Amino acid sequence: MSTLGFVGLGAMGASIAGRLLSQGHTVYGTNRTRSKAEPLIEAGLLWCDSPREVAHAADVVFSMVTDDGALDALTAGPGGILAGLAAGKVYVDMSTVGPQFSRALGERVNSRGASMLAAPVSGSVPAAQSGTLAIIVGGDVSRQLAGDYIKACLESQREHALAEREHGRRADTSGGRAIEGVGGDTGAGQDTQPLSEKEIEVGKERAREEDRRLRDETIAANQRLGAALIKHLGKVKVDERVLKILTAAPLAGDLGSIAARGARLSFPGWAELSTRKNGSTKAEYPHYLQAEAKARDFLLGASTATEIAGRTLALLAAARWAKEDHAVARSHASNYTLRFTSFVERGVPWRAEAEDLLDEILIEKLPPEVADPIREAKERRAAQRAEEERRERERATVVAAFIEKAPSLTCDERHSEIQRLRREYGFSALPREQGRKLMELPEATEPAVAEEPGAQSVSQGDGEPQPQADVALAA
Repeated sequence: MSTLGFVGLGAMGASIAGRLLSQGHTVYGTNRTRSKAEPLIEAGLLWCDSPREVAHAADVVFSMVTDDGALDALTAGPGGILAGLAAGKVYVDMSTVGPQFSRALGERVNSRGASMLAAPVSGSVPAAQSGTLAIIVGGDVSRQLAGDYIKACLESQREHALAEREHGRRADTSGGRAIEGVGGDTGAGQDTQPLSEKEIEVGKERAREEDRRLRDETIAANQRLGAALIKHLGKVKVDERVLKILTAAPLAGDLGSIAARGARLSFPGWAELSTRKNGSTKAEYPHYLQAEAKARDFLLGASTATEIAGRTLALLAAARWAKEDHAVARSHASNYTLRFTSFVERGVPWRAEAEDLLDEILIEKLPPEVADPIREAKERRAAQRAEEERRERERATVVAAFIEKAPSLTCDERHSEIQRLRREYGFSALPREQGRKLMELPEATEPAVAEEPGAQSVSQGDGEPQPQADVALAA
């Protein structure tokens, strides 16, 4: 069963999320005001601190807010839904928003490899609670979503079949098969026979071998990371960077999640490692409460300020960089992402710096084989931020030029340009109130000209005479 996420737990959103919980679904969720979600949390909702965390944890994420501006606020930015989406995930927006904005948002979702379904609702809160709410699904979007899914399944199935047939061909001493697109000539002698049971079993075994390889590599990489953190961050000088990281980190409430996400996977001795008969590595990790207890004991073992700082940074670094995919079964994953910031702008003012500051320290102190992937990721983030800043400067320039030009445009021209800017740069480029004021500007008219060369003034259409020189200047 797919895991679900819900962002926007108002009266209607909470009713839908509650219905999903009552049907046995695993539901992650967040809301601007946590207190409104407390009844759902008591019913089993897994709380996340930002829309991004919800999208990261869930296979299918829903949102329900009041208007375009609210939807833009929870989808955009580093803590938004878009930042947490990945290839193969599905985003369902149930808000009542404009079609232009919904289409623009869908394009941004698709650019991340995910799919979006526009599904506004019709009905009341009691209807949502009883499961009789009417959901209006966009036809084009739903057909495209279904088509993409079917196409992906067929392509995957075809690639798997071709790979299995090639394997069987190479193993066949008679050499009597030729497979389209895999070695040799294509077109002649193509094999259209169904896979045999032997070929299917061979394919399954190859898939199992690949899973074992990825699991062993991930476990080994995590252990190298943990050993390096313990060795090189045993003691760390408490400078400005370290203080900013420690004061921004969510240690008070998230210590158990931080330990479960990183230290239990990577710190030496935390996991029980053994070798199976087939040579692969078997790892048994402590569960959440055990990991939290180990983290507390780990911190209590520090006796100086430098040791406290070093051990705390090691826990944070492990939670940030240890790999959970392949290392642990999905059912036992922490589903936690270490974040120093959230979509609610509260906390210390340097929270946004903490992530980069932690990586700077790791790059300086860890050996190259461990630090290089961290450096590469930091460089990619810097390039992405530079591009976002460039886009922001471009947006500001384009919007300013439009605002200056708006009085000379017709209402239809202004409306068309406002919609284009919102599609290109997001709804925040021209918020609702600003767009309304621009649309309320008087309709542009052609300036009048003097009927006689010697006239001293002309009419401007409002009955007020204006000097001839002013008319020429305005023209």
